[in-house]
Amino acid sequence: MKGDWKCTYFLNEKDVDEKEIVTAIESLIARKYVEGNEGLVKLSSEIKRTSTYPTDNKEYKAALVKEAQQIVESDWFKQVYNQSKELAEFYSNYKILKN
Repeated sequence: MKGDWKCTYFLNEKDVDEKEIVTAIESLIARKYVEGNEGLVKLSSEIKRTSTYPTDNKEYKAALVKEAQQIVESDWFKQVYNQSKELAEFYSNYKILKN
């Protein structure tokens, strides 16, 4: 089809309550699974386990850090993680695992 086609996009900003952001990120973390030693395991559980009981498997550790990094580096996570015990613990375990 020939013609002069145009496309216009509109973005409307929406105010989101910080409690909603916390709930959404907690829900995201609860649904995030990784391949562990015993099959699929929750990312949060595996990060906690690996930060408490360190592993010699550097590749596995790097994979966990990479998965968690996608979450903790988001602007929304940085804005609200200190408002939730669960998010603060996730971030703390991530930092231990990363170092």
